Amino acid sequence: MRVLLPLVLAGCIAAGLAVIYLDAQKPPVDVMTSTGVPPRVNMIDEEKLRADLSGVPAAVDEGVPVDPGCVIWGPFSMQALRRIESVLERARLLEKMQIADRFLPERYIVYLGPYVNEVAVRAFVKQFRQQGFKSVRPIVRGDLAYGVEIRAFKTREEAEAYLASGKAPEVQGLRVTNRLGEPSNDVDLVFRRLTSEERERLIAAWRARPSTTLRSCSELGF
Repeated sequence: MRVLLPLVLAGCIAAGLAVIYLDAQKPPVDVMTSTGVPPRVNMIDEEKLRADLSGVPAAVDEGVPVDPGCVIWGPFSMQALRRIESVLERARLLEKMQIADRFLPERYIVYLGPYVNEVAVRAFVKQFRQQGFKSVRPIVRGDLAYGVEIRAFKTREEAEAYLASGKAPEVQGLRVTNRLGEPSNDVDLVFRRLTSEERERLIAAWRARPSTTLRSCSELGF
């Protein structure tokens, strides 16, 4: 009897070790296969990683910039600015508004001038328009004031070809020059450090004015 008991215990221990060994040899269980649903903690981590990588909020209105903190709205003429200011005052956004000039792109012009004052420039513009040159514009600001822009082109070659074509006004002193980054008559409105609630109020005001655009500051380098 004393000999039999140790033999039985040894057999049980050996059987247990064999079960453990065989279980260790089995392939790992696929949680998705066995349960049909992946662990919730993994789903949350993956969603957070995608959001961190993209930097884009989970829900963004179509056509609205994804940068909620700094937004540019425009363009607006100086005449329309007072009406927009009253709209922004009702939306409690006037204190967040900053005005930024819109600048004209670099272009080459057929130019006449400069003259001593604006009166002389506007007299020339009136005369040229009566002759059929509808693109003529007075220049009353910047380095080329007081002068007359006969016509503008994207390249110097286009401007010089026009000047040599015989289509320009027959007047002495015409020459080709370039205009660099001069302010236009339009402005943009810049809104910085907007809260989500302020952003929604701005979007509502913008949607009532389809001729304008709403862009993120980063898109324009602000």
